Amino acid sequence: MTKVAISIPRDLLEQFDYIVKEKGFPSRSEAIQDAVGHYIQYYEWMNDIEGDRAGTIFVVYDSMKRGLIESIARLHQDFKEIIESNMLLPANNSRNSRLELLILKGDGRLLVALAEQLLRLNGVQYVKLTTMH
Repeated sequence: MTKVAISIPRDLLEQFDYIVKEKGFPSRSEAIQDAVGHYIQYYEWMNDIEGDRAGTIFVVYDSMKRGLIESIARLHQDFKEIIESNMLLPANNSRNSRLELLILKGDGRLLVALAEQLLRLNGVQYVKLTTMH
């Protein structure tokens, strides 16, 4: 077993510790191993997406983060050929948090590229891509 040291914001660690306790993990270490395993499975699944697909992307982001709205709008423009529709709602009873649902159709690699680029934006808190043939 290899030991790894990480830095994590206090509020994220508190949320994680709550989940560790609620789900009954024996330790943080085992919970992190589980989370990393799920991340690897998701990454591998995303690498296998190709061909014509329909799908959705759920995005949660901080609408007050400077420049984020403009960056998201640029991505909408860059990927307009696969975006069929979108819906924007307030999220989590927060004045600044927004949930956006994108309805997509097109080449699976483009769906993945859009999801990955959204995830890289500073202020984006959550991105979930789902697809079907």
